[in-house]
Amino acid sequence: MDLVQGKIYENFELLWIKDFKEIGNTGYFFRHKKNNAELLYLKNDDINKVFTVGFKTLPEDSCGTPHILEHSVLNGSRKYPVKEPFMELVKGSLKTFVNAFTASDKTMYPVASTNQKDFMNLMDVYLDAVYFPKIYDTEEIFLQEGWHHEIFNKEDEVIYNGVVYNEMKGAFSSPESMIFRKIQNIQNPDNCYQYESGGDPAVIPELSYEKFLNFHRRYYHPSNSYICLYGNLDLEVALKKIDNEYLTNFEALDIDTHIAPQEAFQAEKEETSYYPVAEDDALEDKAFVSVNYTIGNVKDATTNMAFSMLSQLLLDFEGAPLKEALLKAGLGQDIFGVYNDSILQPVFSIVVKNTNEHQKAEIKKIIDETLKDLVCKGIDKKLIEAVINSNEFSLREADTRNFPKGLFYQMMAFKGWMHCDSPELYLQFEERLETIKKALTEPYFETLVEKFILNNNHKSTILLLPKKGMNEEAKINLDKKLSDFKANLSDEDLTKLIEKNNVLRNRQQTPDAPEELAKVPHIELEDINPKPQAVDYTITDKEDYQLLELEDQTNKIAYLRFDFNAQVLDREDWKWLGLLNSMLTRIDTKNYNYMDLSKEIHIDLGEFSTECDFTPSLKGRNDYAISAKINVKSLMNKIDVIPSMLEEVLLNSKFDNKERILQIIRENKSRLEMMIMQAGHVVAITQARAQLRPEYDFYNQTSNLAYYKFVAELEKDFESKYQDIQAKLTDVYNKIYRKGQLKIAISGEHQDNIAVMKQVDKFVGKLAQQDLAPQILEPAKDIKHIGLGAPINVQYVGLICDYEAVGMEYKGQVNVLNNLIPSGYLYNNIRVQGGAYGAIFNIGDGGHFSLVSYRDPNLERTYDVYKGIPEFLDTLEVSKSELTKQIIGSIASMDVPLTASVKLNTARVLADKNLTPEMRQQNRKELLATSLEDLKAYSSMFKQVLENGVRVTVGNSAKIEENKELFDLVSSIF
Repeated sequence: MDLVQGKIYENFELLWIKDFKEIGNTGYFFRHKKNNAELLYLKNDDINKVFTVGFKTLPEDSCGTPHILEHSVLNGSRKYPVKEPFMELVKGSLKTFVNAFTASDKTMYPVASTNQKDFMNLMDVYLDAVYFPKIYDTEEIFLQEGWHHEIFNKEDEVIYNGVVYNEMKGAFSSPESMIFRKIQNIQNPDNCYQYESGGDPAVIPELSYEKFLNFHRRYYHPSNSYICLYGNLDLEVALKKIDNEYLTNFEALDIDTHIAPQEAFQAEKEETSYYPVAEDDALEDKAFVSVNYTIGNVKDATTNMAFSMLSQLLLDFEGAPLKEALLKAGLGQDIFGVYNDSILQPVFSIVVKNTNEHQKAEIKKIIDETLKDLVCKGIDKKLIEAVINSNEFSLREADTRNFPKGLFYQMMAFKGWMHCDSPELYLQFEERLETIKKALTEPYFETLVEKFILNNNHKSTILLLPKKGMNEEAKINLDKKLSDFKANLSDEDLTKLIEKNNVLRNRQQTPDAPEELAKVPHIELEDINPKPQAVDYTITDKEDYQLLELEDQTNKIAYLRFDFNAQVLDREDWKWLGLLNSMLTRIDTKNYNYMDLSKEIHIDLGEFSTECDFTPSLKGRNDYAISAKINVKSLMNKIDVIPSMLEEVLLNSKFDNKERILQIIRENKSRLEMMIMQAGHVVAITQARAQLRPEYDFYNQTSNLAYYKFVAELEKDFESKYQDIQAKLTDVYNKIYRKGQLKIAISGEHQDNIAVMKQVDKFVGKLAQQDLAPQILEPAKDIKHIGLGAPINVQYVGLICDYEAVGMEYKGQVNVLNNLIPSGYLYNNIRVQGGAYGAIFNIGDGGHFSLVSYRDPNLERTYDVYKGIPEFLDTLEVSKSELTKQIIGSIASMDVPLTASVKLNTARVLADKNLTPEMRQQNRKELLATSLEDLKAYSSMFKQVLENGVRVTVGNSAKIEENKELFDLVSSIF
């Protein structure tokens, strides 16, 4: 279809065509003639096609109506009346992305696929879900996804249950998430942002079914829809489907989605709130102070971009002046900035973590004095150059990794579209960048500071304090509320409530009719490429290193990865490597202090980052690669900087700045606390794996709970430990960065790779030879089931198993189990019936498999569900069509398009795993040929494996204590 000549589909009016050179897209903007639905198509050569339909959804309270509705519309629709068309679709799709998001003022439903037929299927199911959901004739959807009073026997206690209810109980457990919510609420006391769109667990049970339906009636209409298409697709076919099957059914409505701007405050607001801590926790150094400023309007895209950079400049980069001032004054142990520009009036926040109540006034004083001084004397121009260069590199590279690039651009479009009627506003950044670059010669950022911070009364201060007994008090109050509710029910009312729960449970347990399931579209096996996605690389053994080369079009960006052999370290040194990894590029070197080093790196390079990496090999149980990894990105015209920066960081780093080392230890501790509170499922898996195989303890010791406990201990009485810390860091540093068994991986055009490696060789030549032998790891002697209590209100229930210990081998068929068990068994039992947000199941090729629930109200029940997997496989009966869907769904994650940096890392992993192209092809062949008998054959082995699995649960302390008989060891996570 030739849009330029005006041959557009008749029911859409083409309003404009614009060339977005910055992102390599041409935009076509349409409006539907009948109901004014707007549609943006971003045309390009990307095979990863993306569709998103979004709605402006403005919360009227904190019941979580937008969030519950986001879940609920995906539970059956007009064309697809099965209970879970979303899950049925995922089973048989080559999707590269499927999800839904609830934001503060919008709800979005994005899907992506590289297959045109699959893409159209995904789009069709989502459109039917949002415009014609079954919520109007099936109240059980609301009860399941939102909330309900749950009771099945008259003598039982009544509880609250519901997927969103439990999800938000988990979301409200973290003090960081609490303060981020408070920031938005306090800055906007008079419009929709005062409410929690995701739902406050204390308020969610106030939502009625009718109010829930009315919200859908009001907002889920084409006149309030924002539709995006992206990629190399057949636009005419897509427009016809969108119109003929959906938009044409609706007349235009005048839907009021205006958000009244919050009037500026006449004076600063202050608020004190509390978050729960365990009874044995100390209260000192546990407070949060957040100082917040409303910054103009989202319509000012240039100021938005500038303030995002200003936040980094003041608080994020090494040597950021405001962060430095607060740390040096001893007013907090972790300082960071948050700039929220996803709402109508963006908010800039300065967050001081691990401080004390009495320090609040001094914190505010230091902030004002430091910012006034910066305005007066000017901000360091080299720091400004570093921040601008770093952001420009990211914008131009657009490395979205496993996230579809099209969705990234669509979300940029939504920002200007929903608030400014200008989808193009944030897709164009050249002029904005040029304006901001004035800061290199003019007081540009200083003017912003003066206008939007120093002279801004629309600000607030939030004090968040730790409080013991909060969770216990809340439970007592909730138990009383529910007990009173039950006591006030007549016998007849109680009978009706139990019957209502039985109707819900019956719906959840009753399989969908085969004829209804058949309506959910899926592609066929013949649509699948029988060959795995190519990742072609060569490996050459050089004199001082092994070189992995990947020839790729990288837009004149050089991608490098250096893997230094960490197997020369004994197990006790792993945690020191974790600490060293967090310090490199952030401490002084021979020629730079840490602030100047950071500036030099960001001015000249796109990335210079450090990681600890572990890859199990398929050669055998005791074959694996553990390394200290360095990632480098550079424009080809700056590759001459690479050797000097490598030398400075890896050969010239110094460990003699005591104050700086303490700062980094404290920041490590703070960030790990955030991770642990928000990702309990990762903690559970890591603690169990660490017991099963000694090499899997590497992640635990370098970046997880064991590492957290290590840095927390270092912080205590740091002064007396400093010399030992300095000596140990120096020792590990000198052992690691040597020539022996060094692996280098590079990606780019071949001639460019040659030029880059000439520069790299200058650095490698300065490395000392490694003469240390690899350390032999002793297996764990004592495996324990562990319960880790925390001040949270949900559980992460983990069971991790070593399948090789019972003779199970990794074959292609297990990938089908990775799709079948979550979608065919866990989803219904853990989420639908159990009320958890979800459950993860994965059989890895490294010899283990993991089962873990996410934001789960249950504990023992979930372990009982896990025990049912062998019986599920024993009794499994699936049609040929259903098995085909499961096979296709298991292929999807393997065929996601790879960005240049992801492809390079994938090549390194394949090489370290010894996963040859022939083995990958064999695995794919086995996967595509999977039979029902193949799947059922795993039943008996699963029974053995589950019996020998390690149970680790992270969860509510009282809940863990109630179920302590499940564990050998019960302790507090902190």
